[in-house]
Amino acid sequence: MTILVVLGIYLIVMLGVGLYFKGNISTPEDYYVAGRTLPWWVVMLTMSATYIGATATLAKTGLGYNNGYSSMMTTIAAMIGMAIFGLLSPKVSRIGTKYKILSVSGLINFRFGKAACVISAFVVAWALIGTLAGQVVGAGSLLPVVFKNVGLTVSYELTIFILVLVMIGYTLLSGMFGVAYTDVIQVTILLIGLGIILPAVMISYAGGWGAITASLPEGYLSFKPGMYIIGLMFSYFMYFMSGPPYWQRAFAAKTGGGSRVAIVAASVLIIVYSFMVTMVGMTAKSMYPELPESITSADSIIIYALLQHFHPILVAIVVVAIMAAIMSTMDSYLLTAAQAILTDIFRRFKDISEKQELFYAKVLVAAIAILSFVFALFVRDILKALQLAMGFYSATMAAPLIAAVFWKSATKPACFASMFGGCATYLLWNYALGKPWGMDSAIPGGIVSILLMVVVSLCTAKAYPSPYFEGVDAKGVPQDEAPITA
Repeated sequence: MTILVVLGIYLIVMLGVGLYFKGNISTPEDYYVAGRTLPWWVVMLTMSATYIGATATLAKTGLGYNNGYSSMMTTIAAMIGMAIFGLLSPKVSRIGTKYKILSVSGLINFRFGKAACVISAFVVAWALIGTLAGQVVGAGSLLPVVFKNVGLTVSYELTIFILVLVMIGYTLLSGMFGVAYTDVIQVTILLIGLGIILPAVMISYAGGWGAITASLPEGYLSFKPGMYIIGLMFSYFMYFMSGPPYWQRAFAAKTGGGSRVAIVAASVLIIVYSFMVTMVGMTAKSMYPELPESITSADSIIIYALLQHFHPILVAIVVVAIMAAIMSTMDSYLLTAAQAILTDIFRRFKDISEKQELFYAKVLVAAIAILSFVFALFVRDILKALQLAMGFYSATMAAPLIAAVFWKSATKPACFASMFGGCATYLLWNYALGKPWGMDSAIPGGIVSILLMVVVSLCTAKAYPSPYFEGVDAKGVPQDEAPITA
């Protein structure tokens, strides 16, 4: 019963935070980007919490179990992408403040027009809902196993339904304020529970790191990624350079310099966390050279080991930490998806008041959460759901978005060519050709998207000049006000 009590307290606290910040919401800017008031340390923790979800915890442990240290390559690639974005983020923050831009598709709208904005918003919404569903799958796969151990039979469907309701509650009530400050609590729980306590206890139980490494198969301690890991590396690098939830944090930061410090610091924090979780997976491989018959995926190996060998209090701490990891990612993707649909699709065709927008935003939060619940009923593989969403986004949107901010010569025709070329290549490679050589579809899709952005822009720069962000230099420092070029 310890697990149920601790889990119940955690869920109640999350709803309480949403109620506490409810009064801070009066405009769409408050709801989407917390009124651009988040201090750097909150941005750092909410960035970390957004990354550390089911894929960075359960799936990362499974990758560590199956691939050893090579699985860290995906995190390293992702964090290089995020750190680069962090260094460049002051410009993104300044642009957002000066031009009242709240989303990545808003940037596309300014540079390349309404049609490109609407198309990009559909891609963003699809990627975010797919990623959100992946987190729901992770939660739904975890809790029934835990409940069964304490004598309760709770279905996967009921589990994800309850969690989705809680997530709707605090996200709907307080928007980015609720998301950011619940993230602060959740990332603290998971860093202590999963980044410190669990690795220390499991390594000690297995006889120490020396005994563990001696029992692991050959190659587990080397960095030799296969094609599967290489594909994930490319997809993660492109995504975390351009992922909507991360750009939204830059828009929400109180200052441009604060966003840089926060995002780079979050990258370091995530690398350390991922290394510790990978070590947990490798420790589990030492304890269980073959997966136990009662589990079907290495993603569940943490819970199996806990339930078999450790005290209920430790189990409760780790379960709540894993739930914190998953919920902290779910809420971020939920809010950003609602924003993409409302501000970058609906509002491009119909003008509504701020009061109406707030109402519709809350309705969309509930609707998207329910949609992710339905998605999770049919796709129950965490990495598969995440790969489909992130890979498709990386191949379609990364090049146009980065070019929109950092390349003055990027043009509208190039944006369309890049989006459609990357999308078509991804779908062709994935479904028609069946991934030749085992190469992830994000690699050819992303390469084609980048090439088309560069080549078409160079060919059309004179014929199709695009507006650019004036008054903000490459480092995000305000310059003398100047008119926007046509």
